[in-house]
Amino acid sequence: MIQHQRRFLRLDDIPDKTCLSKGEVLDAIEHHKIHFCAYIDTKNLGAVAQYQDSLKVVSIFNYKGMVRLSPLVSEKFALTLAPQSNKFFTILEPKSICRWRSISDAFPSVEVAGFEYLKIAPIQPKQELAAYAGITVSSTVEQLAGSMVNLFSRTFPQADFSEMRKRYPSTHFQQLEVASCKVEVGQLRIDIEELMSAFGTNCINFNRYVSVESVEETENSTLNATVKSTSGQPLPSVTESTGLVLSSVTNSVDQCVSSVTSNAVVPLDSVTSSTDVRLGSVKPLLFTHPIKQMVYDILQHYPEYESRQIWHLLKLDVTQQTRQFDCDALIFEITADDLHYFGRGDTTRSISYRRFQNILSEVRKKLHV
Repeated sequence: MIQHQRRFLRLDDIPDKTCLSKGEVLDAIEHHKIHFCAYIDTKNLGAVAQYQDSLKVVSIFNYKGMVRLSPLVSEKFALTLAPQSNKFFTILEPKSICRWRSISDAFPSVEVAGFEYLKIAPIQPKQELAAYAGITVSSTVEQLAGSMVNLFSRTFPQADFSEMRKRYPSTHFQQLEVASCKVEVGQLRIDIEELMSAFGTNCINFNRYVSVESVEETENSTLNATVKSTSGQPLPSVTESTGLVLSSVTNSVDQCVSSVTSNAVVPLDSVTSSTDVRLGSVKPLLFTHPIKQMVYDILQHYPEYESRQIWHLLKLDVTQQTRQFDCDALIFEITADDLHYFGRGDTTRSISYRRFQNILSEVRKKLHV
């Protein structure tokens, strides 16, 4: 089964894609349990970071992607469902950043700014980052005064403005300021990860949340049974051809219940017999790789889960006081793209989400051997 998942939902999709109502989600946002996210397409955002105990703008960039809104702005949206102005975002998809550059490159004539900033931009980060919604250019007081003196001198050519020109010379210096960005209600989104953290994994209706491209079905099965007579005389092995008619299938995140009607025709001699079916003992698999072992344990409970669902489940498990799958508390951080855990001794290791997908495939192959 090939599946694609959406990380973000529109507010109107909540009743259809989850077991929650729109009111329950808005109430959680009002109480700061989750935040609103938004899709934006804007230029000249200002990346901010903590440097020497002060918040500084470190770079200017353009961005088209998802952002997380602050708790207060999210609360205003939940209460009014009206457009709101924002001065601060959390960038959730750093891969969508473009034109990452220093302030000097973006605004060459800058001399004054209403905030602290670095002259040289650091390397573009790969993780989530904070940013001002916009950096704009405005005129300085000196520039305005110089422009006024020039205007007066042209309007009153007979007057002497030489002293004024010395005091307020004409300048092209510019001042940088933090600007706000207006977000419309139609841009709002809900983060699935936050929903599962606040309400649990069962709140998501994965049947509708996951887009299914193809489904492989097994239509027929053959059962071999060794039939022995009660008189002690062995009878030949009989192969039962069973036609399975799938009447109804109800899928959920935790279980899959199938109602099956079967008709079997078995030709037997007029001999009183009993069927002895023996199942081979199933031994649990043990993996030396800790992440493989966690994936295996999850598949024992949720065999239909795909990589993103298992990733989210581990991310939720890490936040719990008593972990169900990471029993040894090896994982210390999971982001959208990377998983970090403790290795042997004092070493720390990390794997990417792509590597995690390969691990899942390796574990599934072991299960089907």
